[in-house]
Amino acid sequence: MECSRFEIGGRQMLLQERPSIDCNGGKVWNASKVLARYLEENKRKKPVAGKRILELGSGCGLLGISLGLLGANVTLSEQPIMLEILNSNVRYHSHMAEEASGKLQVVECDWLDPPELRSDPAPYWDMIVATDVVYIHALVPPLVNLLSSLASMRTHIYIAIEMRDREVHQAFEAECRKHFTVSRISNAKLPKDVQDDQTFVYLMRKSNRDSNVSGVGAAEE
Repeated sequence: MECSRFEIGGRQMLLQERPSIDCNGGKVWNASKVLARYLEENKRKKPVAGKRILELGSGCGLLGISLGLLGANVTLSEQPIMLEILNSNVRYHSHMAEEASGKLQVVECDWLDPPELRSDPAPYWDMIVATDVVYIHALVPPLVNLLSSLASMRTHIYIAIEMRDREVHQAFEAECRKHFTVSRISNAKLPKDVQDDQTFVYLMRKSNRDSNVSGVGAAEE
C-alpha cells in the first residue's frame, strides 16, 4: 500500500493510498494540496477553525483531514468503494484533529442518490469543499445539483480542479453559473510550494437569481 505525506498546521500527515481501486479517489491528487495550503495560508483572513465544513468526494481525505487539523468540524463524504481507506485515514488522524479542537467524521454519499446531509445543529454549512471532482461530463449535473441543494446563502464553496478536459471544465463553469456567483482565485494568490499551472481554484456563493453573470470573475480573496 502506498502512502502520501503532507504537513499542515505544523502537523505531519500520513495518508494511505490505494491506486488499484477502480476509482480516481484512491490516489492523493495535487489539487487537494493546493486548496488545503491556500485555506491554511488564508486562515487569518478567512478562518476555518470552528467552522462546519462538508467535503464532497473526499478520496483519501487529505483536504478534509487538513481542515480538521486546522480546527474545523469536518464531514468527509465518499462513495462506498472508497469508505474503507477514507475511514482508515480519518481514524489515524482523529487525535490530531482533536488536539487542534477539530472534529472528523465520514459519511457515505452517492451524488446520484445523496443522503440528507445536515450541518447539525446549525441549519447550514459554513463551507463546502471539493477537489478533482470534475473530469467527465456525466458528473457535472449531479455535482452542481447537490451543491445547490446543500448550500445556503451563507455558505462559501471552494472547488479546486486540475484541468484534464477543457470542454468538461467549461461545462462545469456554465452549470455553476446557473446557481452561484462564481469567481476564480488568481494563480498569484495560490501557494507556491504546491501550485501548478493546471490547477484552478473557484470560490462560489449561492445566487438569489436562477441565472448568473455570463462569465467567471476574478476573486477578491
